Amino acid sequence: MFRSLFSDLTDDQFRDFIYESADTLGQRKGHYYVTIFIYLGTNFKPSERFACFVMEATIIMCAQFWYSENLTMTRLTRKTVAELTPEQRDVFDEIIANRPVRPQNGHIGGPFDMWMRTPEMGRLLVNLGGYFRFKSSVDRRYIELTILVTGAFWKAQFEWFAHEPMARKAGVPNDVIQAIQAGEVPDFSDEGDRLSWCIANELHQSHELSEETYAAAISKFGETGVTELIALSGFYTMVSMTLNGFDVALPEGAALPFDK
Repeated sequence: MFRSLFSDLTDDQFRDFIYESADTLGQRKGHYYVTIFIYLGTNFKPSERFACFVMEATIIMCAQFWYSENLTMTRLTRKTVAELTPEQRDVFDEIIANRPVRPQNGHIGGPFDMWMRTPEMGRLLVNLGGYFRFKSSVDRRYIELTILVTGAFWKAQFEWFAHEPMARKAGVPNDVIQAIQAGEVPDFSDEGDRLSWCIANELHQSHELSEETYAAAISKFGETGVTELIALSGFYTMVSMTLNGFDVALPEGAALPFDK
């Protein structure tokens, strides 16, 4: 029965959804038990598959309930589903159908609630975000690293809170993540990491790319990849400004990634 609530996802997508939710939610406010239960669930025998899905779905529902209930909108007026216009409801339905989110009475979280206020723009932004994360020619590791550099530059608390676990899952080393958060130059062991950082950092800091960085980036990612990484930095600048402008709060009890 619980698995049927996620019938729009394949088994692999469902499991990825669980892991991503655990990364984002399970490590906050002492919810480490989520990861433990997922480990046990994913090691059930095939004959116990249904029990595995029941347990996983229940854990995620509990985690997301905690997340949604504790996430506050500091400035934006919160709307229920019934209060959304037909156009806003269409975008709302598209978001929850294509993203691993389970809203609470019209509240999705992140930048989505603001974007829904302008449905036409919101739909375009949601689709563009989906392109960067799932269709880009650039490896997801470098996508997430670029997002962290941009979030750190803008000191976007929520952006870092949401994407730090995704960056770890994508393979960004812990010492690189910590250096970016501290505003320091990381000690890179991967050339793709270094160039992704250089592109985003130079554009944010000096508003241009050096000839050296540009040439190396073209060699590594090609013109298509460099175009996407530059656009990605701009897109998550917009996301960070939206989150900061509306003062989107972290869930209650979550530590701020950056000092205010």
